[in-house]
Amino acid sequence: MRDKHRNPEDGAVPPRWQILGVRELHRHLLGTLDVEAGLREVLLPSRYEDFVDGVAHVLDIDAGLREVLAPGPLPPDVPADRISHVNHPEAIVELLGSVDPRLRMRVRTDPDVRPRHRVHSHLRALRDALDRADVLMAEDDEVTHEAARPAPSLDGLLTKARAGALAVVSGINRVRDREHALRREDDAVLIRAGARAQDIARRLTQLDGAGPPEPGRRLGDIGRDAVALELIWSDVLRQSLALVAEQPLPLMTPVMLEAFMNDFTLCDLRGAHLDHRALTGVLWSDRGTTWPAGIDADALKAMSVEKPAGSGIYRVRFNPPTLLGLSEPA
Repeated sequence: MRDKHRNPEDGAVPPRWQILGVRELHRHLLGTLDVEAGLREVLLPSRYEDFVDGVAHVLDIDAGLREVLAPGPLPPDVPADRISHVNHPEAIVELLGSVDPRLRMRVRTDPDVRPRHRVHSHLRALRDALDRADVLMAEDDEVTHEAARPAPSLDGLLTKARAGALAVVSGINRVRDREHALRREDDAVLIRAGARAQDIARRLTQLDGAGPPEPGRRLGDIGRDAVALELIWSDVLRQSLALVAEQPLPLMTPVMLEAFMNDFTLCDLRGAHLDHRALTGVLWSDRGTTWPAGIDADALKAMSVEKPAGSGIYRVRFNPPTLLGLSEPA
């Protein structure tokens, strides 16, 4: 009598219909599933864990504490080459020193990079609003009197988070629209990033009708998804930068990417071609940044915000006019 439960490893050959059925299943799966994207999704938690494990090697805790506990002007005897060590972890200083600042200034205004960088900035703002709202919700769980609830601040942060999520969705759609206009193949990562952003925006909107303590738990889940999306998008931006720069770039955390795009506090920019778009958002310093001839640093200060006050470090707030000696955008 034939044993229908016989182990295939004993040498039994599966029926022909079974072999053909498995092959047909494989064919349909390969046409339906994006295996590479699936692997990225599966590996995402481990990459995030690697990122968390590596934070201790990236962040300079002592420098961070000095900045938080003692904001204010640098001592007059601190040389310019110490500014970066006060403001940046060692890994970021090494990263910024490995790429010509004139190249960084050029790639940050590339038409492929700029919309991706805007999405990256919106994601960082979204993460900040979610983190601060999560802290307020955690504090609110311990408050027993309704009058003590920090509702206006919490509502304001959630409003910022919703606006940030919608800005991320809109920004990713613009990136995809540009890809379509240039007849490039739609990237699976962009599709999935857009879907994640839409899901985050939808869930933030649904928080309006949820009563405590459910919003806190849901907000924590949304925050974790925003972290995952930020890490995915950081690699999208990094790959775009590498293509424009025509050179490989190392893996970077979102904080490192932000420094790569905007930090020119210790840079010689003589010979760099600057236009109106080049300077918005740029971080520069009185003692560490050397500008091309014709740039009026005093006029640039009027269009920048100094932070912390008295530090001599500025961030350009908006497009400077031609009185700074900049060319019109091409």
